[in-house]
Parts: sequence; structure tokens; C-alpha cells
Amino acid sequence: MLVIKGEKVPTISDAASALGVDVRTLRRWIRDEILPNPPVVAHGKRKVAIFPSAYISRAKATLSIKRSKILPQHVPRENRGPARIFVSYSHKDKRWLEDLKSVMRTFVRDNQLDIWDDSRIPPGAGWRSEIEAALKVSDAAILLISRHFLASDFIVERELLPILRAAKRRGLRVWWIAVSAIMYEDSQLSEFQALNEPDHPLNSVATAKRDRQWVEIARKIKIAINRAVDA
Repeated sequence: MLVIKGEKVPTISDAASALGVDVRTLRRWIRDEILPNPPVVAHGKRKVAIFPSAYISRAKATLSIKRSKILPQHVPRENRGPARIFVSYSHKDKRWLEDLKSVMRTFVRDNQLDIWDDSRIPPGAGWRSEIEAALKVSDAAILLISRHFLASDFIVERELLPILRAAKRRGLRVWWIAVSAIMYEDSQLSEFQALNEPDHPLNSVATAKRDRQWVEIARKIKIAINRAVDA
């Protein structure tokens, strides 16, 4: 383990041990793009690669379908593993996160989706590096937008801006859900698909109508993921 800003983060040796290989093999897999490049952080005057638990979990899933050295583009759709979705939210809106996870549970159980949020960060792990690693290996991001979300400097700086950059640089798919009324028309959110009507946010409708909204949100996510996989 390496200590950076008081946080313990796994090194390549830790990752190699977790994957059951030696460091040389792991370096080769990364060089040959069998595995993605790990996130890099500043450590003193140099930059070092780190291997948070999110990276190791994704590496294990990737290797499970590449043991015969099949590259991703040649892997049949049914063997590609679940699409990974990064969820960004304010902890003050945790009830809406739980509603999202509940309505998507069927897809997760069927191994079609893997939904990541910060509750999956292991105790004692470096939360900054875990968030960066999880976002780097995600196929899409869902934002639970509320006044609490937009008022959080941490969310905006550590999650929202990196998500927007990933959308531009590598085509990360971004969707958002209006949890409460916000001014979105002149923001960057207007560039991305809202999964519900922003003028009728979740907290403004009765329970029965909200349940129908959640079902429609789940359908839209599933359709969008299927189209992305088939593309």
C-alpha cells in the first residue's frame, strides 16, 4: 500500500497479488490494452499509478472473459459482462438513490447492469481514488440532480466536472434525473438527456405517479444501454 495525502491506496504489487499474477504480467496486460490504464495521482514530485478496488474488480471481470486472449471487440455480447453505471448524488438525496437502485435491481440481478455509487467504497480506502477509478471504468453516468447536488462543491469538482470531461473526451453516456426543481436551462445539463420531466421532478409528484416515473426511467436506461451495446 502507498499512503497519499493520508489515504492508503493499492499499488501495482497489491493489484497483481489480488489478480493472482506477477507484476510483470500485469504491466504487460496494461501495455497490450488487455486491461485499461490505471488512474494516476501526484505523489510528491512524481506521478504514480494507483489500483483502487474499483479498478481491481473491473480487471477481474475483464479477465474472466479474456483468459483465452480474446479482445473486447471480439467478445460476444452475452459474454461482455454488465454495463457499468456510475451514479453521482448528494448524500442528502440518498432516498432517491435507493429508489433508483431498487427499480434497477432486476437488471443488476440478471447481470445486465452494474450500478456503482460511493457506498461501495471499502472502509479505509481512499475515497478520491476510488471515485476516480470507478468513473474511469464506467460506461455511463447517472446524475441525481437537486439543489443539494448543485450546491455541493465536492460533487461539482470531484464528480460532475470529471463526468462532463469524460463525456467529451471518450463519449461517456450521461443521463440525469430531476429530483427537485432546479434551473437547468442555461447549464451544461441541458446538453444531456433527462430521464424524467425536469418540470415535474420526483419530489413534486404523488407516490403512485412517482412509481410510474421510476418504471419509465428504468425502461429508458435499459433501452439506451441496449442500443449502446449493439452499436
